[in-house]
Amino acid sequence: MQKIVLGLLAATALIVSVATVAEAKVRVSVYLGVPYYDYQVGPDYLYDENHGWYRPDYQPAYHVGNGRPQLVCLVTFFRRDQVSAGADANVQRAQLLPRRIAQRYDGPNDRRRIFVYGSNRKTRETCRYLAGLNNDPQGNNQNPGGTDELVCLVTFFQRDQVNGGADADVERAQALPRSIAEQYDGPDDRNRIFVYGSNQKTRETCNYLDRINN
Repeated sequence: MQKIVLGLLAATALIVSVATVAEAKVRVSVYLGVPYYDYQVGPDYLYDENHGWYRPDYQPAYHVGNGRPQLVCLVTFFRRDQVSAGADANVQRAQLLPRRIAQRYDGPNDRRRIFVYGSNRKTRETCRYLAGLNNDPQGNNQNPGGTDELVCLVTFFQRDQVNGGADADVERAQALPRSIAEQYDGPDDRNRIFVYGSNQKTRETCNYLDRINN
């Protein structure tokens, strides 16, 4: 009887050991709030060669404090094989966008990759740095799907300040392609779109406005 009990205990220990080894082989990483696996969990999972298998309908949090959308840097590299390395010298252009918008452009096998550098402010500053590395004044302002005029989407502290457009009333400002900015500019909100001549001038002025009260 004692031998039988010892045998069962040994078998149980072996099963637990095998299960532990099996579990150890499963790696899960989280990127931008989305869990990625090293195996296909289900038939609806898609594969991203940079991160692994993920569920396309997974909806992470898209907002940070005060209800503001989380900002990310959508970086386009010169070549596809440079995406994984993510070296600054290989950056063709960089755009600061709300994460929900950026993910519409970031495909699993293209030349783009989304980066987050801690807070919205840090992401904004780093994305601006990357945008100025290897771009001419016009090339940095292209919509990933084609050419698009760059505009400054300005948010004022109060709705009645929109028409006045005073610098002192600016809560924040974002340089965005017009097609994207127009999605946020409603008729009765605190946003307003501005253009300051060339793309380069619009970017510079927008950066100035964003720093006024932040």
